[in-house]
Amino acid sequence: MYPAVYARLPAFAIRATLLPAGYIGPRRPELKGGKDGSAAPPGTGLEFPDRSIGPSPENQDPAMTNALLPRPRVYLAGFDVFRRDARAFGERLREACAEYGFEGVYPLDAAVPADLDGPRAAAWIYRSNLDAIRGADIVMANVDDFRGPGEPDSGTAFEIGFAAALGKEIWAYTTDAGALIERVPSQPGPAGRVCERGFLVEDFGLQKNLMIACAARIVNGDVRACLAAMAQGHETSNA
Repeated sequence: MYPAVYARLPAFAIRATLLPAGYIGPRRPELKGGKDGSAAPPGTGLEFPDRSIGPSPENQDPAMTNALLPRPRVYLAGFDVFRRDARAFGERLREACAEYGFEGVYPLDAAVPADLDGPRAAAWIYRSNLDAIRGADIVMANVDDFRGPGEPDSGTAFEIGFAAALGKEIWAYTTDAGALIERVPSQPGPAGRVCERGFLVEDFGLQKNLMIACAARIVNGDVRACLAAMAQGHETSNA
């Protein structure tokens, strides 16, 4: 006799409950077909997935599999947000990302609430950008010289540092030629070259300040050159 707890269950549910874990029923030698029983007559309750309706895991096309994977999200850092055509330029950046298999996330995608201005609007933008970086897989930064030779946008430098602290993958691109020591106006001094304000110019043979150059993989070229390098890197890692 079944325990009282099964008294109101239908017979098939009782049988299922009492079966050992992993039990799939007896093999039926009279059912013809593949080794997995996929050709079992319909209605028997013993049908297995029909392999003919899609590729089995062992013969899937890697390209098809990759096409079904979510595209890596790329936070688009840089001083481009200060362009006069910033929003239109951001859309072009997003389109370029899509061409190379990425999903671009532009800082201006999020609209500042209309009732905020001044410091409150600035604080909202700050939090929004940090959230966008947290949600991204990659940070790609425009580190061209901004408001002075040898110096990228300070906000972009901060975002690179924040991404590094989070362990994000970081790429950067620049069209600036030459090492930092070659681009910053300077004069020779006893301890090295000194800028116009009297401070030493670092000389490690790098294009950018070492904290940026050592945190990011820097590509010489424009945004498309960087996206191409990123795509190639991801194809190699997924091969």
